[in-house]
Amino acid sequence: MTSPADAEAAAGAARERCGGLDVLVNDAAILHDTWQRAGSADLDVVREAMETNLYGP
Repeated sequence: MTSPADAEAAAGAARERCGGLDVLVNDAAILHDTWQRAGSADLDVVREAMETNLYGP
């Protein structure tokens, strides 16, 4: 999920299908291009991974 609207839609689907949520585990992580050198890495890819891994969706 990358937007508040996506999160709200998922929560609504959980309420509708299951009657709600008892536990929520926020676990987001992505790992791209681990073989690249830091000096030649695509900074947009690095930024996407860092934002997801540090701040979540």
